Amino acid sequence: MTTRCRAIVILAGIGLSLGVLRDQPTLTVLTMGYLLWLFAAWCLFQIRVATFVNSIQISRTIQGQPLRNDSRMWSGRSYLISVRMVSSQPIAPILIVRDLISDRLQIEQGSVEESTFSNVHDILIEYRCRALAAGNAVFGGIYCCLQDPQRLFISHCTLGNRLNVTVLPDHQQQLDARPSIKRLNSLPRQGIHRLRRAGLGSELLDLREYQDGDPPKSIAWKVSARRDRLMTRQYESEVPVRVHVILDSCPSLRLGGFGFRMQDQLDYVGTSVAKAAIAAGDAIGLSIVDVDSVQRTSCAFGEKTFYRFAQLVAENSSLPAAGPADLRVLIDRCLTIAQLWHPELLERGVNIRPWRLFPLNLKKASQLRARRRLANVFGEQFRLSPLEVGELVYNDAKFAVLAQRWLHDCGHGWLPPVVSSMGAWMNLTPSSNMRELANELTLLVSRAQDNEVFVILCNLLNYAGRGTSESWSHFLTTIKHARANHHRVVVVCPTPHLRRFRPTPEANRSPTAEDVRRQTLEMRFDHLAATASRQVRKQGGTLVFSGDRQVASIIMQQAELAGSGRLTASR
Repeated sequence: MTTRCRAIVILAGIGLSLGVLRDQPTLTVLTMGYLLWLFAAWCLFQIRVATFVNSIQISRTIQGQPLRNDSRMWSGRSYLISVRMVSSQPIAPILIVRDLISDRLQIEQGSVEESTFSNVHDILIEYRCRALAAGNAVFGGIYCCLQDPQRLFISHCTLGNRLNVTVLPDHQQQLDARPSIKRLNSLPRQGIHRLRRAGLGSELLDLREYQDGDPPKSIAWKVSARRDRLMTRQYESEVPVRVHVILDSCPSLRLGGFGFRMQDQLDYVGTSVAKAAIAAGDAIGLSIVDVDSVQRTSCAFGEKTFYRFAQLVAENSSLPAAGPADLRVLIDRCLTIAQLWHPELLERGVNIRPWRLFPLNLKKASQLRARRRLANVFGEQFRLSPLEVGELVYNDAKFAVLAQRWLHDCGHGWLPPVVSSMGAWMNLTPSSNMRELANELTLLVSRAQDNEVFVILCNLLNYAGRGTSESWSHFLTTIKHARANHHRVVVVCPTPHLRRFRPTPEANRSPTAEDVRRQTLEMRFDHLAATASRQVRKQGGTLVFSGDRQVASIIMQQAELAGSGRLTASR
């Protein structure tokens, strides 16, 4: 019932009581008839809701194709989503429908909400959205709000199946994958073996007599004129370079809003390098390093390898981020989403609690009531026992963990209102993860052959702040060991979204605390970046930042250097 209906019921109840107590048959009959009319209207509304729920059919399409769990999207690209609701029975006069989507999708055009105030059989929702980051995009179904024409009764429900669509990471589209380094007359260093076999390279291997079927452009006309017979040039085959990407999977990289996380920057760079390497005919491999596990794939060629690479990066990006939880903000966000995604689990009939005479603290009682309702939702979703549900009400740590897990399963993030993207890079990661990165690089170097390029994607500035730590020294030693074996090492760091403080003379105002904080963060970032770059260069490695548009080209240049055996590029 709505507030209007409750007020009418209360007034009708008061009138009925007065009519009975004062022996006024007219007032009694009038109020009794009004209550009977409300009961009949409520029964008719319930029948209409049940008919609507049973007869509705929902179909969802993306770019004109049916949307399924095995569908794929690319981050940074725009997609047209269409949702059609068809019912064999006339839909309720007042209906509000809303397509439930995760925070990973940003609406660019149209609206996910539609309203109708007449009996219709078909409702269409069309909107254009853009995927902000790689990972798992959740379509939770269709939220429906039905009302009767007099706005006396209201019903909330969520229809349709939940769909989990994988969002693959975006990559640089226009990237020149051709060799940019002159290989003519280049002598390979010790340990670099060129593939002495005829192919389609740029280096001349040998001359032989012309045979039927040889392309005319390969004929050496000057040599043929001297020898008085046709001679054909044979070129060396290009040596394939193995590019192995080592991706840091520390939870602190996933702090912040979708599209602004450090993980999103590293995913973009890694996928762009994989695309360029595959286009140049090189092999690409991936190692995802976590604190307690390593997921490793061997180097391979072809487009299938690229899509497998993008799939693994998307799965890593969809992992939840762990961080300190503000229970007040966390409860408010969970309750707002639960009212749309699971309204049937928040009804009063489901959330029955013991009766209290008078709550001493109304604010605390309201928060405790919301927490009980959310505990019931988590218990239904995760199949918890009644004892575990009751424990969630009073155990802050377990409630915070389950709330973050539930928000992640729904495709929503709770961190944007708590942790800003500006200071996310300052959250220091465990030093043990740096040791895992160094151990993985050592293992790959021990298994490597010639022409290897190792690309390490991690927030190196966090570790550079601990310049005297044992793990940082071990990491630098590993880079030196890789360079001693004639391999290339490129370290890519994410770029924090900071704005340099510049006071405006027009305003003539003194800097605020927020301005000073931004300036302090900028100065610290510049200092750490200079320190880390200097220490990495001392060991023979290369340090670049994901904010540089030429970062993928720089890495492919290192791959070309590894194939040619040169120390530096010569144009």
